[in-house]
Amino acid sequence: MAYCVALPSRVGVAKLPIMRSRWNGPLGDAVRQLMPRVFPGAPVEMGIGLTANSMGATETVSAGSWWAIGWYNIPAGPPNSPTPGGMYLSVAQGGTVRALIGRSADVSSSWASDTLGQAAVGLVAYSDVESRNVIGRIPEDLRPREGGSVWKVACSIMGYVSGGPAATAIRRHAAVLQQTNERDRFHALAREVAREAERGEDVSGPAYPIARAMQRLACGKALAASLGNDTSWWPSPADEGTIEHWITISKYGQPERPDCVPIAVRTGVSTLDLSSPPLTSVLIPVGVGILVLGGLGWLAWRKGLFGSPGSMVS
Repeated sequence: MAYCVALPSRVGVAKLPIMRSRWNGPLGDAVRQLMPRVFPGAPVEMGIGLTANSMGATETVSAGSWWAIGWYNIPAGPPNSPTPGGMYLSVAQGGTVRALIGRSADVSSSWASDTLGQAAVGLVAYSDVESRNVIGRIPEDLRPREGGSVWKVACSIMGYVSGGPAATAIRRHAAVLQQTNERDRFHALAREVAREAERGEDVSGPAYPIARAMQRLACGKALAASLGNDTSWWPSPADEGTIEHWITISKYGQPERPDCVPIAVRTGVSTLDLSSPPLTSVLIPVGVGILVLGGLGWLAWRKGLFGSPGSMVS
């Protein structure tokens, strides 16, 4: 996957027809039933966005010693096995899935036809299992407190993709993230890693899970927008285009053509360089300095250092 194809905003647009088809089909029905219970507070459309990397219900992708299957590409044991094993089997027969759908998900050779079961396994695997690959490796005060926050969903995606490098980046930038609310924390993480990339540092490790999380978040947002639904759950920071540019470069290489580069980057009006302090932190010291100098000047004038009060200095 090259830069222009991998850029999150472009992935959202490219995947929209597939996302809409899934939304309007049996998978959409299943996700609308389950998403509010698995990721409470997150938009239902994100339950479809999480499937963006899959080609469909019957997909089986070999990953060496194991394979990933179905709408959510959940690891399922030894490759080419006729029935799901591994994580898929464990989640399918677990108490959370049974509580959600009143039964275990189908793990026979007809597993692919159990749309409700697949949706339950996929969402629970992301929320309760894959997320641990990140959440279990970061400071307690940075772990999601809200079951459906952007941070919780992003940690689940990053944990699915490559939890170790994501967790390392979170620990490295803990000081910044601890000062950021949960809604904006994923953006803050992506921004810090993008800044490192802009400085020429090799951040290909964390850039991969961050890019994949940005892509799937973009798919959910594009779907919600196309349906005329509320998109306020997704933060839209002014530097979003610059961030996705540097994150995408770090994993997928330089743009193949200039037209797919975000406008803010092409025009040079956006930067992630924070070598200068924020405007507010500049204004305060300058303002204080002006007051101090003004006060000293007034005292000097009163003491006659610049002539008697009310006189002119020649």
